[in-house]
Amino acid sequence: MSDQRNAPGLRERRPGVWEARVGWRDAQGRSHEYTETVYTGKRDAQKALAKLRAKRDAGNNAAGDMTVEQLLEEFIETRKTLGRSPRTVENYRSVAKNHLCPGLGRIKLDDLKATHLDHLYAKLVARGLKATTIQNVHITIGAALNQAKKYRYVDRNVALDASPPPGSSPEVTVPTADEVRRVIDAAELVNPSRAHLLFFAVLTGARDGELCGLRWSDVDWEDATLAIVRRVLLVRGKGLEVHRGTKNGKTRRIGLSDGSLILLRRQRALVDRRAETMGETVSDDAYIFSESPAGLTPLGPNALSCFTRNTARRAGVKTHLHALRHFSSTQGYAAGFDAPTVAARHGHSPQESLRTYAHVIEPRARDLAANADRAMALPAEWGLPPMLALPAASETTTT
Repeated sequence: MSDQRNAPGLRERRPGVWEARVGWRDAQGRSHEYTETVYTGKRDAQKALAKLRAKRDAGNNAAGDMTVEQLLEEFIETRKTLGRSPRTVENYRSVAKNHLCPGLGRIKLDDLKATHLDHLYAKLVARGLKATTIQNVHITIGAALNQAKKYRYVDRNVALDASPPPGSSPEVTVPTADEVRRVIDAAELVNPSRAHLLFFAVLTGARDGELCGLRWSDVDWEDATLAIVRRVLLVRGKGLEVHRGTKNGKTRRIGLSDGSLILLRRQRALVDRRAETMGETVSDDAYIFSESPAGLTPLGPNALSCFTRNTARRAGVKTHLHALRHFSSTQGYAAGFDAPTVAARHGHSPQESLRTYAHVIEPRARDLAANADRAMALPAEWGLPPMLALPAASETTTT
């Protein structure tokens, strides 16, 4: 990739402060440079210079024959090292295996162009893939190429010049309050503990993996708050895994209503009674929702999803577990709570929440407009405000 390099060197900027500098030109004649300031003397500056040289050489040489497939392999391993969730890593791996590598895998990074990506997207469209799936492909290759640019494997992320088909987020389908009540009532007849879980999903808006990962120690009974600090994932080939943090890597604390606290006390009484009949004891660190009498193992999100779907079918309702989370969010907006408040409770960013629930917020926007009229308290006999009223025909003059 490189064919000409300037002589790297050291410069003492002021007594005891050194600057290490490595510069070079790539095959297109463009200049690049690494610099580092060292405050601990010339010897450490020489070491820093050696590291900069190694970094330059690694970046310039590694991309020489690197293919898109090799980049994707490195990218996925880097995501794992950075602690991305197994589900996210598996998504990257699936996209690379099924869509990117078959079409682009053998192309060298130096030869990759935006046209290659556009041709791939066109083929995926012809195969009947949804726009959202192709958007996912675009996001994956874009992230991999962004890493390649960071590591100096390429000078530009060509995905920025590509044009995937525009994807539109489908409007979420939310069950009615009556439908939610019917599903929970049907669950109560089959498995009271899981009925409690579904009810708690509605009251908190937590994700399925977060609900499965809740422990009794996460509940602050005095402050009426719940700490959501972990989630349970089903990892292919490994089974259930408990991960610290939520989907966005953060933890959050949410307030609990009186109804939520009553529900949790009912659940605790149920699990204590079940454990006693089995000669077990439920510790304060046990999982709140568990098939284990002592609450030692979490419930799996897939099992919970299947239970919800089957229970809803018996209740004559077409819905699923994640729809209960949507129900919780839409109820918040319908009650007039703002986006930051709703988003913080449900672990969204305000922007993501507004995009997802725009169809729910729109009626509230009309209410806001009507509120301005109410605030002005226009006299009823006015009809229309004078500045908006049309002049009578007889009053119309011609100039």
